[in-house]
Amino acid sequence: MARVSNWITKKRRLAIYLRDNFRCGYCGKGPDDGVVLSIDHIVAVASTGKAKKVSRYLITCCRRCNSRKRDRTMRVWYARLRDRYGMDIEPIRRRVARQRKRKMTRYLQQAEQHLSSSTSA
Repeated sequence: MARVSNWITKKRRLAIYLRDNFRCGYCGKGPDDGVVLSIDHIVAVASTGKAKKVSRYLITCCRRCNSRKRDRTMRVWYARLRDRYGMDIEPIRRRVARQRKRKMTRYLQQAEQHLSSSTSA
């Protein structure tokens, strides 16, 4: 049974997936690569003591990267990707920055349309 999380609405979750093209912001993999997607807090909840539900603080993330990142800061996470996994972090930094800058209005509208059409079918 899939775990249902209610800290974020279905609409906002889908909008973030749409904004990020259903790809992990860190490794770039998506469902067609066999990964399960989740949402990651770019600024870890553990470091702030509260959940930031603002979309610019959230990114699509595969469960593998989400588990590996845990509550690390982005600086520490990037260093870990580079040092431990041998990844070139510059494309990752650019992807995360680009995704954070995108305005959510369009994606929220698309998510609303999708959700309303799937409930009326």
